[in-house]
Amino acid sequence: QMKWSMTREEKKQMVVEEMEVESEIRDWRWKQSEEMRQYVEEKEKEVQVVELQESKEFQEFKREKKVVAKEEELKYIAEVYAKDLENAE
Repeated sequence: QMKWSMTREEKKQMVVEEMEVESEIRDWRWKQSEEMRQYVEEKEKEVQVVELQESKEFQEFKREKKVVAKEEELKYIAEVYAKDLENAE
């Protein structure tokens, strides 16, 4: 009888230990998964910030280029007009 009760207790202890190990593994996996999710989220935010900055810089470049082109066009028109006036005299 004593032997049976010891065997039963040993089996019960083994089951409890296995459950603890499984619980630890499950917690570790959840923690790893959560950390990876946070890392990916942080990286996506960083990429978005960089892309927005690059887009802003590109839009500013286009705007400046358009202004320069307009100024050059006005300068050319003024030069042509001045030459036409000289030729008309």
